[in-house]
Amino acid sequence: MLDTGLLLTGALVWLVVSVAARWAPAAVLDRAEIVDRLVVPAIVGLLAGRLVAVVLDDPASLGSLRAILVIRGGVEFWPGVAVAVVTLAWTLRRQRLDLRLALGDLAPFLLWGYATYEAACVVRAGCYGPVSAIGLVPDGLRTRMFPVGVVVGLVVFGLGFALRHLWTWSPTAKILAAVGGVAAARSVASIWLPRLGDEPTRQHLESVAVTLSVAAAVIITLVVARVRRRSARPAERTGSAAPRPAGPASEAS
Repeated sequence: MLDTGLLLTGALVWLVVSVAARWAPAAVLDRAEIVDRLVVPAIVGLLAGRLVAVVLDDPASLGSLRAILVIRGGVEFWPGVAVAVVTLAWTLRRQRLDLRLALGDLAPFLLWGYATYEAACVVRAGCYGPVSAIGLVPDGLRTRMFPVGVVVGLVVFGLGFALRHLWTWSPTAKILAAVGGVAAARSVASIWLPRLGDEPTRQHLESVAVTLSVAAAVIITLVVARVRRRSARPAERTGSAAPRPAGPASEAS
């Protein structure tokens, strides 16, 4: 059965990234190459995330290709992201590009693509969230809910816009900000998304773990940079206080 909502979502993601590539081209790739470079990693990551979800939730479905390809059945987000990034890094390495520079430059486009996917919940099964007087009514329900997916999309889109204009940030800082920002947004959003029981979902815990990991990486990076600066200062002082070699004038005197 053809999933019209998912196909329309994919078309919107492609359109937004294509327009962004023309509006704010990357430095490492031509405008026409940006979408082409991101399509294959996105598809591979989507399939990997779906396969991981099937293994964790319903291993018996592994024998059915049709069941695996039903994306609406669930996709494990962070394993899919990891596979997509590894695939993207491999394609960039084949082009002999600097990985940190390329990934940092492409981070805003990845964020805009994901933001579009989240906000496109309006064309899929519906945008879920807490019951609210202001919001949308998901398909099959009669209760109006606050569209958490739309809010997440707007937040992530704004993060991509901010990273695109932070020229002074290093590629590593942009990558950490992109991953940490998405993880934090998903962590907060998961609090209001429907779930069975009171326990946090696996996806919620994964996003919290990624957020904490990025925060730890940022702290370690700052501490290491500070230690290096402090260790460099005594060396500079020692070098400035070192006696100058005697020149011809001093020898003559």
